[in-house]
Amino acid sequence: MEGLKIFLDIGKTLKIIRISTGQIQLRFSLYSLPLIKQLSVVPPFNHITVDQFINSLDGINHIKVNQFLASATIQYDTSIWCSTMWESFCNGKDNPDLIKKISEAIEKTS
Repeated sequence: MEGLKIFLDIGKTLKIIRISTGQIQLRFSLYSLPLIKQLSVVPPFNHITVDQFINSLDGINHIKVNQFLASATIQYDTSIWCSTMWESFCNGKDNPDLIKKISEAIEKTS
């Protein structure tokens, strides 16, 4: 699945600014931009925004993107998401639970 690979590659370009119970703040890098552009032409991302996709993930309550600061704040359900999943996502480490959640959301929105 090309969309899954690109989405996970974007995760590697993110830096965790702050993480607390039920909320994480991420900073985008310049390396994120070409990957986001590349992702935008791959199904299902060619008909929904990345924000809409993230909001479609089970347990994501809200996402707020600040384009000026190149950051995103995500509020999430701690019974579904845990800090180690976010750390795995941003550090490019394989996490079967994370990959399963993202794969399911891609299938659901396709």
